[in-house]
Amino acid sequence: MADASEGKKFREMKISKKELADAKVPLHLRDYCAHLVVPLLECQKKNYYVPWKCKHERHDWEVCEYTDFLMRQREYKKQASK
Repeated sequence: MADASEGKKFREMKISKKELADAKVPLHLRDYCAHLVVPLLECQKKNYYVPWKCKHERHDWEVCEYTDFLMRQREYKKQASK
């Protein structure tokens, strides 16, 4: 991502690897939005995976994924233009 010597901040996970493992979050979902996947998976299990029951949790997670995507694209464009 960014080099600390350039004065940029590193992104940090908001949830630990142990918490992700305890919540049994699949590896492909363990990214910077993983802290929102845990409540989504819990809601889905509690409601027997009924799609319309966890709309709020899913929306929060999808917004986070989209903003993460935009951030990575901006960073890529910035590095490509150097």
